[in-house]
Amino acid sequence: MDSRFEWHINTKGDICPPTASTKEEGLTEDPTVNRVIAKMVARSAEGMTKFGVTIGDFEGDTDYWIDQTIEELTDAAVYLERLRQNLKGIQDD
Repeated sequence: MDSRFEWHINTKGDICPPTASTKEEGLTEDPTVNRVIAKMVARSAEGMTKFGVTIGDFEGDTDYWIDQTIEELTDAAVYLERLRQNLKGIQDD
């Protein structure tokens, strides 16, 4: 593909659109948002490699998507609790 149309990730981890004149420009003016976008793009590529289909084309009923969301949010709650323990210096027994 012509490099003028390729997205890239700059040295700060920001995703940059094909129209960016340098690798230091991001998609938005907010570097944090750019890092989240870069992670989403990378995650999408991983999903395509693993499943071979976009999330939009994946066949799942409403219960499937609710279950997936509950699983992801449950994991997130566990990770947040672990971070809280780290911040307070609490060790697991």
